[in-house]
Amino acid sequence: KVIIAAAGKAAHLGGVVAAFTPLPVIGVPMKTSDLGGMDSLLRHLMGRLSAHGDFPHEIGLFLGYPPPDVKCFIENHGHGAKCTGVWKVYQNVAAAKVIFSRYRHCTEEGCLMLREAGSMAALAPCLGKHLY
Repeated sequence: KVIIAAAGKAAHLGGVVAAFTPLPVIGVPMKTSDLGGMDSLLRHLMGRLSAHGDFPHEIGLFLGYPPPDVKCFIENHGHGAKCTGVWKVYQNVAAAKVIFSRYRHCTEEGCLMLREAGSMAALAPCLGKHLY
């Protein structure tokens, strides 16, 4: 059993409902503004963060983790992963390893740029050149 909460202008209600039930509560986005429903999902996530003492593991979806891995992580309570890197991998290990390698490379490049700039304030103007 699961409760599906429409994540609209009152998306926080899903988080409130989650505080009063042991059942999982899933927020479904509804377009409510120029953000195409993302604002609704963020409000739902904020409600979950404030209503529970534990961490809402579906935040992995916001971080770009593959949905099947997020689903398996929740279902298996973090156990039984085939590989661990930036996230726990339950499905496509080869694809995840490629992404982990890219993340490591970006981290190394970012650290090098920060060392060369000397501070985050000095680095900020340079970031735009590398992001676009």
